[in-house]
Amino acid sequence: MGSQADWNSNEEFFKFTRGRFVIDEAENLQKREIRFDLNKLAYVAADSVGATKCISIKKYPDSMFDKTFLMSMENGREVVAKVPNPNAGIAHFTTASEVATMDFARKILDTPAPRVYSWNSQAKSHPVGAEFIIMDKIEGVPLSQVWNMMKLPQKLQVLLAMTRLQKQWLGVSFSRYGSLYYAGDVHPPPDNHYIKDGKAVKDSEVAIGPTTGRDWFDGGRSVLDIERGPWASLMQYLQVVATRETKAIQSLKPPKQIALFCGPKLYRPDKEKKLTALAWYRQIIDALIPKDTAITNPRLWHNDLHDDNIL
Repeated sequence: MGSQADWNSNEEFFKFTRGRFVIDEAENLQKREIRFDLNKLAYVAADSVGATKCISIKKYPDSMFDKTFLMSMENGREVVAKVPNPNAGIAHFTTASEVATMDFARKILDTPAPRVYSWNSQAKSHPVGAEFIIMDKIEGVPLSQVWNMMKLPQKLQVLLAMTRLQKQWLGVSFSRYGSLYYAGDVHPPPDNHYIKDGKAVKDSEVAIGPTTGRDWFDGGRSVLDIERGPWASLMQYLQVVATRETKAIQSLKPPKQIALFCGPKLYRPDKEKKLTALAWYRQIIDALIPKDTAITNPRLWHNDLHDDNIL
């Protein structure tokens, strides 16, 4: 491989540079700073698309949970490299699930998701020193940049397109509640399968595994000794949610209140009130679950579908 620039010399590549934080800025910035070998990542990216070297790296505006870079190669190829921040989620599982989910959505659900060329979910065992995903650059601009300039018929077409995509996602159900992975990255449950067009499909490549939802990670919940799925029923899932929150209340430092709760005659959160509410919740879980399985069956869902994430 030919020589290339020292991409590690640009500090802004590793830090959060999109804006400032009004509350706990030092802590919030630290959660969004990630150190790794960008030179090694550029090498991996070039090799993944048959190039000899990376000639340009541009950092996209920071998201709250990861850093993304546009990498241009000497042969004209362009790829996007994504590196999760420390606050992105549970190590290994978050990246592994993201890659498998994009692949499943692209191949099985005909979703225009990017093709992944290379990835790593084991930061300590790779020369890059971080988890990463190398994927296709998808053409387009964020919907947020053009929405206000669009005519009403154009906006309607966008909404119809999003509705069609969500219909495709909801057209497949799964045997368990959790997150999607390649089978080699988790221990597949014995009844592992998905249902499409009314037929059960036993795909040896994909499996349902532990959840990667943010509510299982944020506020210190990643260290709790709790079951993380996959679950065979919605009742099991909701019961474990109650267990998770009970253990969080009992063992974790309460999160800072950024809303107005503690003023005169307003709600003042405390441990006993929260535990009492959870005890009541446990008693009514069954009544909260809809009887229509079309609503309650486990299905694929995009939980961050805002106009910055739509091209």
